[in-house]
Amino acid sequence: MKLKRLLRALVGTLLIGLIALALVRVVCLRVFTVVTGSMEPTIHGAVDEGDGFPGERVLVAFGPLFDPDELERFDLVVFQREGQRAPLCKRLIGLPGDRLQLVGGDLLVNGAVLPAGVPRPAWIDVFDQARDAVEEHFHYARTGDSPWQVGAEVLSLSAEDIARGAERGMMLFQRELTDTVRLGDGALDAGVLQVNDARLELEFFVEPDAYERGGQLRFRLVEGGDRFEAVLELGADGAELSLERQPGGEVLARVPIANAAGRWWRLGFENRDDHLALELADVRGEGAPLTVTATYAGNRPFQGLLPDGLSSIAPRVAFGGTGVRARFRGVRVFRDLYWTATGDWGGRPQIELGPGEYFAVGDNSANSLDSRHWGPLREEELIGRPIWIVGPADSRRPLE
Repeated sequence: MKLKRLLRALVGTLLIGLIALALVRVVCLRVFTVVTGSMEPTIHGAVDEGDGFPGERVLVAFGPLFDPDELERFDLVVFQREGQRAPLCKRLIGLPGDRLQLVGGDLLVNGAVLPAGVPRPAWIDVFDQARDAVEEHFHYARTGDSPWQVGAEVLSLSAEDIARGAERGMMLFQRELTDTVRLGDGALDAGVLQVNDARLELEFFVEPDAYERGGQLRFRLVEGGDRFEAVLELGADGAELSLERQPGGEVLARVPIANAAGRWWRLGFENRDDHLALELADVRGEGAPLTVTATYAGNRPFQGLLPDGLSSIAPRVAFGGTGVRARFRGVRVFRDLYWTATGDWGGRPQIELGPGEYFAVGDNSANSLDSRHWGPLREEELIGRPIWIVGPADSRRPLE
């Protein structure tokens, strides 16, 4: 008798749990398939070429699981405007009370770029050594006694005899950084608009004799008339890392570091909204990572003539060195989101949002219809928040 009561209790508990789960799925969660490319590469739309890509399926929280009062800048949101046939997903760039401007691809809030430390959307990759051919994306010395040997996984530099400051020891990313996106099938869709901010990631190994030679590694980001370099100076007395702004030789930051030779290091170097940040860490996890930052007051425009409408004085991203033998691997180049000032609202000198008004734009902003075209969203039009990519199976990941 006791066993029967126990079994009935267990069955009842299980049924209640299943009913509750079904209610949560019906009332609070829903899956949508994205077919357009307006949110590339954050959410991949359908790709028809070749075997095709069906578009990603997105799990959206709504109803009791969605509270518009908890939304923050750059959150993803699902909304449905009056007369709109189906819900849309975009990214919030404006919140109630904001004064927004879209200027040269940058977002200004209340008259200024966002300060360092404010959470931003993830960087967008435009080159990945594991997927893309170095020869197709970088310029480097290839003829004669080239200092570079390009392997499938490792790029080797023999720059012992290259004079300090020479470009022959540099690996130069393609001339301009554009609003390229990587589609759901892994292919890069080349962009047209020149993007402002960039990030370089790689791992490097320096042979020990670089200290005797007084060698130097250089990691470079270029924007407008400015060339920013993270310079690793190696000498008999030790190593030093500096952030420099050229032309002019302005040193923005300088720190001594431990012996950098004979081990692999992981480096990240970025320039975002007039703020430089460099992270350096031992690949094996030994010791504390090093972070060096610097903020500058806007980019200097190039005063001369640039060919073909280019915006910067040199290739946007580069790395290499002089007086060293070094190896590089895991090279990746990223760009920031670029907000095009298009549409009746996006092209305005200033966009003022009232109480309960939000401004939403697609990440692939050159190919998105959004608030820039039909104005702010009302709070009651916001219906949910995408939280997870649930399909195809090899695309599953959380959304940020």
